[in-house]
Amino acid sequence: MAVTVSELLGQRNFQAAKVLYGHEDLGRMVTRISVFDCPIEADDAEIIQRGDAFISGLHQFGSDEEFLEFIRFLDSLGSSCLFITNENLQLFTREADEILIEMSYPVILIPKELSYAEILEVTNNLLLQKNYEMIHELKIDKLLYESLSADQVAELIYSLNPNFREYGCSFLLRNLTESDFLYKLLMGMLKKEDLLIPYKQLYLLILTEENKEKLGKKLQSFKYSLDYKSLNFFCGISRVYKLWELPKAISEANLLLMKCSILKCRFCEKKVLDLFDVLISVKENEQLRRYYQTVCSILEAYDPEGKLELIACIEQFVMCRGSYREVAKIMNQHENTIRYRIRRIQELLHMEEDPIQFHETMSIFVKIHLLLKNI
Repeated sequence: MAVTVSELLGQRNFQAAKVLYGHEDLGRMVTRISVFDCPIEADDAEIIQRGDAFISGLHQFGSDEEFLEFIRFLDSLGSSCLFITNENLQLFTREADEILIEMSYPVILIPKELSYAEILEVTNNLLLQKNYEMIHELKIDKLLYESLSADQVAELIYSLNPNFREYGCSFLLRNLTESDFLYKLLMGMLKKEDLLIPYKQLYLLILTEENKEKLGKKLQSFKYSLDYKSLNFFCGISRVYKLWELPKAISEANLLLMKCSILKCRFCEKKVLDLFDVLISVKENEQLRRYYQTVCSILEAYDPEGKLELIACIEQFVMCRGSYREVAKIMNQHENTIRYRIRRIQELLHMEEDPIQFHETMSIFVKIHLLLKNI
């Protein structure tokens, strides 16, 4: 497992570190880190691997030519970066500076108070964490996508956390910012019977309790604590399931997260009578797409250039719960114009005598429209 140089520099211990060269190449992957405070030997090329990062005080070099040879050597072998101290900055002559800028190999100056041992510890801990996350992601994928016996499911679930209790629910969150505040907030709320892991660029939170009532209260407590105005995320929340049904809970949270993204709302929970939940679960169905295309083709045949914005008008009409005034305000049109367009759509669909069927059709059409637009 690996981390990027940028991720490593994002750790609190590296806040005072300064990137001297290679700003545009901080996406290089770090797989190992060690100290390199000796001259280059012939067999070093066989030892160094792609992704290796190094720390050096540069004491082994007597000139900028020797130093540049060292940098070229590391770069040619796929080294990720070099951390240096400030003891031999005289090696960075004007000539060396021009060459290093052109090479774009990341060279990072570390402050005096940051010891070699601390750099090694932070880097190795981050690599271990990434490895831990990868293993858990593979386990989740196995639960979701492989055919397993009941015993295998139970074994996998308890390998994620042996302290899991009898009932569980899943939160699947998409952080919409680069800040890790959301992750830290969630970690601070966890109990030993819960689990939080990064999963496919999302956060998977699994809450468990010994009975449904306790878990319901914990779920609402987490939801309340997350409802900060300053946080920016989407979150799908599953229903409460028996622990052995955890794969079902995760899949449900994933569909509800998709619903959040479509409706642009912070939280989505399963609702028994919500048609949107049903449509999301069959989003790849060919008949659903055909239904949508049939309505689109009727509207587009009447207004091929889209000047009347009929689909946008229907979308706002449904989202505004049939309020002509609200639709007119949003679309910057006169209310009578909106009334005309809606009435014309009714006529095109031959539903002017059946308002119930018209509203039902438009509601389903808009839900499918939003769904397909965001796939």
